[in-house]
Amino acid sequence: ANGAHQTHKAFRIEQSTNVVVKDSVFDGGHANGLSRLDDGYGTGTALLARGNTNITFDNNELYNFFRGVEFMNSTGVTVTNNEAYDMSSDGFIFAAVKNVLVEGNYIHDFDANPNTYAHMDLLQFWTQKENTPTTDVVIRGNILDSGSGSATQSIWINNEAITREGKGTY
Repeated sequence: ANGAHQTHKAFRIEQSTNVVVKDSVFDGGHANGLSRLDDGYGTGTALLARGNTNITFDNNELYNFFRGVEFMNSTGVTVTNNEAYDMSSDGFIFAAVKNVLVEGNYIHDFDANPNTYAHMDLLQFWTQKENTPTTDVVIRGNILDSGSGSATQSIWINNEAITREGKGTY
């Protein structure tokens, strides 16, 4: 993804059933020639997984991206035994997902330009632009460590529909 915009998706899995991504390496490279804020930091997203049923992401290594993996509108999501590092925004994003297991992952040492808007979440759950809530999530046995990288938030969970209507706060 060298030179790719932050919105670039290196890989996509959409509208699929019983998919396993296992024992793979996703190396995004650092941005080059984009902007003074982006250059030298991870760019693009390793994988967008949207509209899937029973998707497993196991024992993979991800680094040098803006975002690691985005799981959207999917049921039966298993994210286990992965290592994600050197992201310049978020590690794993979940939106409108059901029956999720996040276990045994090592997510660490993210790095972003301190002048950028990115706030790094190791695990992020949100509902923005989605009509379906996320339900039935198990997060256990992970190592979430900012390490020597930039400051991060470990787990961020938000329901924008509630906060937008003034019924809650961040």
